[in-house]
Amino acid sequence: MATKKYFYNPQTCTYEPAKTRKADVIIGFLSFAVVSVLFAIVLTVVFNKYYDTPTEAKLKKDNRELSTNLSQLTSGLSEVNQMMVDLRNRDAIISEGIFETKSTPASPIGEGILPAVDENIYKKGFNDQKVVDEFYRQIEELKENSNKSNTNLTNIASFAVEHLEALKYIPTIQPIDNPEQTALASGFGKRMNPYHHGMMDHNGVDFTAPVGTPVWSTAEGKVIKVIMTDVKSGMGNRVEIDHGNGIITRYGHLNDINVKEGQLVKQQTQIGTIGTSGGTIAPSVHYEVVKNGKKVNPINYFIKGLTENEYLAILELAMRENQSLD
Repeated sequence: MATKKYFYNPQTCTYEPAKTRKADVIIGFLSFAVVSVLFAIVLTVVFNKYYDTPTEAKLKKDNRELSTNLSQLTSGLSEVNQMMVDLRNRDAIISEGIFETKSTPASPIGEGILPAVDENIYKKGFNDQKVVDEFYRQIEELKENSNKSNTNLTNIASFAVEHLEALKYIPTIQPIDNPEQTALASGFGKRMNPYHHGMMDHNGVDFTAPVGTPVWSTAEGKVIKVIMTDVKSGMGNRVEIDHGNGIITRYGHLNDINVKEGQLVKQQTQIGTIGTSGGTIAPSVHYEVVKNGKKVNPINYFIKGLTENEYLAILELAMRENQSLD
């Protein structure tokens, strides 16, 4: 039963029944409706902000997986890109620097084979057709450059077969046993001098090992210079070998020397042992390659007996701008 409302009438000093007007009913209903709508809107906003529908949850999960896959794909492309750059560089070195043959250049795309992936790609996702097209374009360029490198390596292999005899006179091995690829202490180029600590041209590479470690010829050739000296500067006790075709190798800081001038040596013939003669601060061999009178980076010739990963490990050590040993 509805409660009956009364109001006090000061004129009659009595409580009289309250009369309900239609306007009051309409205003009350409208007020309730407005408050209800506003409350519903607030609830909807809060729910949408903090809670996902099953469809939205699935979409977000799919987007996270796509983002992860995209990141892995981008990382994979970058790694393959770097491998292609290293392969192209080594291919050019072998083709032009050693065998003096022309290599097929890769597509001129900046410093690498592939362009860098747009950083906004993660925000756009795979729904953007331009992003998808860009990935396909990069993959096609990668295929093209892979084919070019493969062609170059095939040409090198054919050249090597045809000139097998000449290969014996190319210094393709390291001058000491270095199975872990960790013996290279300083590379070719600007390095800090160990005595006055200034940056100077370092025209070879330094391999460090215990005194008495065998040092061998890196290719067949003829010993053209043997120097034994007590002077504590320069390359100290050293051997120089002429391999023909304008290639000469030099070995410094030796302890013992096992060859004589005019002697013919084969690849991996022991010519001496690691020492501390001359101006070296540690037991080592300073190794140089001279091509047509110009000192060149010996690292570029280390192509025999090394896997790609081993070569990259040697290359990484050689690129460090550290202090030389002499």
